Amino acid sequence: MTRLIATLTFAAFLSSLAESQTPAPAQTPAPSKIATAVRLQGALRLDGKLDDAQWSTATPISDFVQKDPVEGAVPNDKMEARLILKNEFSIPATIWVQHYKCIGFFNVLLDALDKATGDDTEKAQLRNEMLVCQSIYYFKLLQYFSPYKDAAMGIPVYPSVDKPFTGLAIPRSSQQDVFRLITSQLEEAMNSAVEPDLSYNIFYNKYYISNQLAQVYWYKAESGAAEGSDYANAKKYARMAVTDALIPDNKDDYLKSLNGEFSGYPAMLRWGAWSAFQQMPYGQLYGSLPFAPHASPDLLSIFDPEDIRYQTYIQPDNTIVRPQPDWPAAYNVAYTMFSPEEAYLINVESTLKDANGASETEARTLLNDFRKKRGLTTDFTGTDLQKEIVNERRREFIFRTDARWIDMKRYGIGSSLTGLQIYGKSYDVVMEPNGYQYALPVPVEEELKLNPAMTPNPGWNEILF
Repeated sequence: MTRLIATLTFAAFLSSLAESQTPAPAQTPAPSKIATAVRLQGALRLDGKLDDAQWSTATPISDFVQKDPVEGAVPNDKMEARLILKNEFSIPATIWVQHYKCIGFFNVLLDALDKATGDDTEKAQLRNEMLVCQSIYYFKLLQYFSPYKDAAMGIPVYPSVDKPFTGLAIPRSSQQDVFRLITSQLEEAMNSAVEPDLSYNIFYNKYYISNQLAQVYWYKAESGAAEGSDYANAKKYARMAVTDALIPDNKDDYLKSLNGEFSGYPAMLRWGAWSAFQQMPYGQLYGSLPFAPHASPDLLSIFDPEDIRYQTYIQPDNTIVRPQPDWPAAYNVAYTMFSPEEAYLINVESTLKDANGASETEARTLLNDFRKKRGLTTDFTGTDLQKEIVNERRREFIFRTDARWIDMKRYGIGSSLTGLQIYGKSYDVVMEPNGYQYALPVPVEEELKLNPAMTPNPGWNEILF
C-alpha cells in the first residue's frame, strides 16, 4: 500500500507549530499555475517509454513559458509533463532504520574488538568511542519513539551479534532498562582511566560525555522511568560540562558560535543537507529547503528586543531567518551537539528541582546570569521560575534542530495548526499535551512486519493522499 505517514507533515511544522504562522500577503499575487499529481496505483514501469497505462491517468502540464532567452515568452518547442505521486517516504521509518543500522554496526565492531589482539590502550579508546556513539543513537530513538509517560513502552534493545539482526522477535525493553543501558555505556566511558587520543577520538571526550549524561538524566527525570536521584545526577554532570566552558556573551560571538567560528566554543556542530536531517534531528525548523517562517505572536511575546537571539533571528517583518553566511541559498542543516548552553540550562532546572538539595535562590541567580549572556540587563523577578526556565529554553533552542520538539514532549505542551494544505486537501492538526504524536509511529514495513514481538505506538493511522 502506498502511504505517507502523517508525521511527514510534522517534520517541518511540529516543533514550529506554536512558533510560526503564515501571514496574510501584503498584496494580491499573480495567479499561480497549478500542477495536479495523481497517486501511483501499483508498480510503474520506467523504461524510457510512455506507454504505461498509469501515465494516462495524470493530467498533462503543457503551458510552459521560456526562462531564457526571452523570459515569459512562448517556447519554440512544445513540452508536456505528467506528475505521478509515489508517496512511500516516511521520515520516522528512515530515522528508525538508520539509527538501528548504526546500533547494529557498533555491535559488530564491539564484538570484533573483544576478540581482537593489540594494544590495550588503543582498544579502550576504540571501545569508549563506540559506546558513546551507540548510546546517543539509543537515546534519540527513545526520545522519538517512546511514549514519554509510559514506563513499559521503551524501545527494542539489541545487545549483541549472536543472532541475525533482522527478523528477531525482540520486544520493547522498559524505559528503565533502556535508560540503564544508555547511562551505563556513557558512565563506563566517563570513568575510563584511559585518556582519549585527540588525534583519533571524537565522541570519546569527557566534556561531551558529561554533557550527554546531563541530558539523559534531565530527560529521564520527568519520564515514566523517573527516579528521585535523576535531577541530582543531571545537576552533577551539567556542572561538570559547564566548568570552564566558554559561552558567548555578545551578539558577534553568538553569531560565530552558530557558524563554528567562535574559538574555544566546545559544542560540536555537524553540517549536512538532507542526510543530516535523516540521521539525527527530528522537528528541524528549516527542514531541507530554505524558507522563512513568520514568528507567532506567542513566540514574540517572550522575547525582549534587547535579546541577542531576537536580534539575530527575528527580522523587522517577523520572519525567522537562519543566521548563516550562505542564507537564503543554503540547503545545509547545522546540528549542534553538546552545547554548553544546554548543560547550563539543565543545571538551572536541576538546581531548582533536585530532591536532595533544591535551591530556588541559586537557580534564580544562575538563570539571571545566563540572561546577561544574552544581552538582557534586567533580572527575572517573577514568581513562576519553572515557567521562565521553560521560556528560556524556548528562546535558546527554538531555532536548533529537535530541541523545541523534545521540550514540548517533556513539558506536556500542546499545539495546533489549522488548514494545513497537502496535495489539495486540508488538515487540522491538533496536538494535545502529552498527545500520541510525541511518540513517532513505529514503522510498519521496516519493523512491525519483521518483528512479531514489537508493539505499535498508539494513535497512529495511515493517511492516503
